[in-house]
Amino acid sequence: MSNTKLAVISGDNHLRPVTWTKHPTLRDDAYNSFQQLVDYCLPARLPLVLLGDIFDKVTPDSQSVTFFAEQVERMSSRKLPVYYIQGNHDQSNPPWPSVHPWCQHAAGRVIELGPFKFFGIDPQPHDQMDEVFATIPAGVAGILCHQSWLEIQRVGHTDASFTQLPRGLLVLTGDYHMHNTFHGEAAHGDTVTAVSPGSTSMQALNEEPVKQFYVLCTDDDNAPCFESEILSTRRFHQSSPRTEEEFGHLIAELQAEAPRPGWAPKAILRVRFNDEIPDALARLHAAVGDNWHLFDEPQRVTEEVVVDNTNTREGAFDSLLSAVGELCGDDTATYDGVRRLLESTDPKAELAQLFEEFKQHAAQPQEDAPGVPTGDVVGSATE
Repeated sequence: MSNTKLAVISGDNHLRPVTWTKHPTLRDDAYNSFQQLVDYCLPARLPLVLLGDIFDKVTPDSQSVTFFAEQVERMSSRKLPVYYIQGNHDQSNPPWPSVHPWCQHAAGRVIELGPFKFFGIDPQPHDQMDEVFATIPAGVAGILCHQSWLEIQRVGHTDASFTQLPRGLLVLTGDYHMHNTFHGEAAHGDTVTAVSPGSTSMQALNEEPVKQFYVLCTDDDNAPCFESEILSTRRFHQSSPRTEEEFGHLIAELQAEAPRPGWAPKAILRVRFNDEIPDALARLHAAVGDNWHLFDEPQRVTEEVVVDNTNTREGAFDSLLSAVGELCGDDTATYDGVRRLLESTDPKAELAQLFEEFKQHAAQPQEDAPGVPTGDVVGSATE
């Protein structure tokens, strides 16, 4: 017997025209995915539940706001509800989805999806989560939220833990860009099931390119269950040639790839290549032509080191600093540099000071420079 469908569950839509500023022609991916959500809701006559970060920033562009209102109008014309909570990227007062009066803000209230009741929670700081969770009404099946959960993210800054929940609940959560279901325990050992629909289009090159959303259903026992539906998104390919031979094979494959009539949207190609390969960048651009959105990433090939991870700890780290200590040791310069940045009240000034110390150390390699990372670089880069 097929499940009864109750609602479409999505989040982290990050509506904006262009995701990567260096690729202005790579556009409309977020819009295409969001329209597919509405396209699914209409014939199935299902409400749409949005779990935050609907827009990419607190002050979204007018094109994205207009697009959102147009899609909500499609839902409104069929009398299909649109429920939402806010995310950390787009939280504002009043909330941006209120540009269309049909949208219903679920924060602080109970909404009904079929036979199940859910309580909405907008993003909250870590030190207020216990107080917020204490307001969850009795009788609800779960919560709608946009939080970074310790049991899901497992490393780095998190805002909440399943163990803070007063009882076993179904947690429908945004924020984590991975489509998956997670399990844990509430304060008294009750089972917590967290459902993360994930982002609806790629927000970074290290994300899973296959994007999905969930459909909340009831099973034969009238219990909640979920079905995954795949979104039609831009194709993504990546290659990491390390030698001239591997690079030559890639170039030959790209040159043999004939343009396809009506091929839209144009696929993303990410190539992380050995920067010591002669004329690699020029050869790559010539082979790609206008057939791909190319992300070229020259890499310096280093010697591979085999790490024994048989004694690797299990479970989540308490903080970013504890993770660095586990990886590098708490008596290393890298650890001390990260500690200084995290503890500083002015990280920008602290980073400048670290850089000055590094330059002094580089100019006088025979001297020790405590607190200066000498072999590791801690940081991040985005396109």
